[in-house]
Amino acid sequence: MDNTSYLEKKAQEALNSLDGIQRADPGPFFFTRLRARMERDKRSVWENISGIISKPAITVFGLLLIVLVNTIAALNNKASDNHVLSGQGEMAFVDEYVRANSIFYDIENVQP
Repeated sequence: MDNTSYLEKKAQEALNSLDGIQRADPGPFFFTRLRARMERDKRSVWENISGIISKPAITVFGLLLIVLVNTIAALNNKASDNHVLSGQGEMAFVDEYVRANSIFYDIENVQP
């Protein structure tokens, strides 16, 4: 069928794409820098910190702590805002209602 020839064509294209492949070479002085780092005894402070932070247990604990603090802050903020917003909402409704009714019954307002 036509589907078989399409698959063969795609397979041939994939194989042909490997014709110009070359071996990857490291950058200049890579092995010298690697050997110097391996022979160095003392680790820097930043290497120690990054080694501790990159451990999965510490990372998961940190993320869970952030989520917990955000959740607590959101719940406390929502509970305190409900009372304030409901009072403000009522006052806004009253102000809007008074303003709307004063426009309808204002005799000096000649424009519709």
